Formats: sequence, structure tokens, C-alpha cells
Amino acid sequence: MNERKKICRMCETEFIATPWRGTYPAFCPTCQDIRQKRPSIIVERELLFGPIIVKIESLPSPWEEFQARNRDLPCYKITVKGKEFGASWRGRIDIFAPEPWEPGDIVEFSEIESVHLVRYEKSYRPTIYGGKVLVKSKRSLESDEGEVELERRRYIRLDPVPEGAKVPDKLPKLVWSVASYKSTLKGLGRQYRYKHVGCPIWSASIHGAVRSGRKGAEGVLAIVDIEHPLKVECVFDS
Repeated sequence: MNERKKICRMCETEFIATPWRGTYPAFCPTCQDIRQKRPSIIVERELLFGPIIVKIESLPSPWEEFQARNRDLPCYKITVKGKEFGASWRGRIDIFAPEPWEPGDIVEFSEIESVHLVRYEKSYRPTIYGGKVLVKSKRSLESDEGEVELERRRYIRLDPVPEGAKVPDKLPKLVWSVASYKSTLKGLGRQYRYKHVGCPIWSASIHGAVRSGRKGAEGVLAIVDIEHPLKVECVFDS
């Protein structure tokens, strides 16, 4: 990722800077958030996986242009959530890139986890069948309303391959795969489902289903090669 040690112009502490669109930040992530009065402040950032050079085979959805704040450099983002498969869901995958990569492009893949300082005002909303559910509304950190808490977020960066980097002849592939299922009425007829099998180099998944549970799906973003495949199998249950 061409990381470089720099001294923050604001707090004068050393931090690890990574280039974005060819430039290095002059401020550490925390001070950058404070200067731009963001709704959350990054207090920690950790590289969980990578960087690794991969070839894109497929992606979850088209890219959308993204700009967190007016002073930020625009980039591109893909966000996919389990609710795309049904009302009962869990999981999300966020992908960021300086340009809208396409299948066939070779990029540098990294998974990062950041810890944010955020403020939420909490309330409870009644529902018809589930009783009361917690509702969290984000507030400015400068506000007196709500409570301040730490929130962990994971995201993926697809950067250009660093200049001079050695690119292997056989690259692992970044793939998006969906395995769905649908069943008949409970206890009647034949039920079937598709499932993911294999041992990819890296993977992240989301899940979703209709509230009755009769149909749903799992989406998996994975890095695979010949020795670490990801396949979809159909399983029949009488």
C-alpha cells in the first residue's frame, strides 16, 4: 500500500499514512475528522488483511460516486447489505476505490477496520409483534444529546497496483457469489437449497431472508485460486 510515516501538522504525532489518489494526507485520521467536523472521529485504524494483488472477476453491484464531505476528494463505493435478500437480514460489505474498477482489472486489495468515536441518541419504538425495538439516531459529537460510544467498521479498499510491484503470472481472483434457497410449506413436499462450499483465501458474507424463512440467500465476496476455491452446491432434502 506504499505506507509512509508522517508527522501530523495538527497534533504533531507520528502516524502511518497511505496514499489516496496519489497524495499522502498531512493530518492523522483523528485530526482530519476533527478539522472537517465529521459526525464521527477515527481513533484507531488496523489493517486486517492484505495488501494482496488480485484480478477482479465479479463485483456485487455497480459503483456509485461517493463524497463524505464537500472538502473530501470524491471516490467510488459499493455497499451491499443482507436486506437485499429479505426483510430479516444481517451483514454489510463496503468497498471503496479511487476509480470504478471493472472485471478484468488488476488491483491491490486490503481489508481495514477502523474504530470511530460517535454519538447516538437512543429511543425505543413499539412494533406490532416484536415489542419495543431500539432506535439509534446519530448526533453531532459537539451536541449535548445522546451518548458517546466506540463503533467498529470494516471496509475494503481496491487501490491501483503500486508502481514497480511484482505482479505474479497467476493471480488470485476477487469474486462475488450468491447462493439462494427456497422451500415449500413447512413439512410438505421437497425442499432444496444452494450453499457455498470451499476454503477461499479471504471471504466476507451477508445473509437475508423473508420473515417466514421460506426463501433467502447468502452473498459472499471472496478471494480464490485453484487451491482455495469457492463453489455453490445444490442440496436436496426430502
